[in-house]
Amino acid sequence: AYYGNINFFGGPSSTAVKASAKLKQLEEENEDAMFVIVSDVWLDSVEVLEKIQT
Repeated sequence: AYYGNINFFGGPSSTAVKASAKLKQLEEENEDAMFVIVSDVWLDSVEVLEKIQT
């Protein structure tokens, strides 16, 4: 990658998550785990909140 291991998402880590040995270990130990990234979610809408909870 052009930017290497730079962490663009913030947080305490100075390296990108793809280079994280700790994350790799957690992924291997928790095969059913997942991250979900959403955008443009209207959290002030009751209908949206109901759909998220199901």
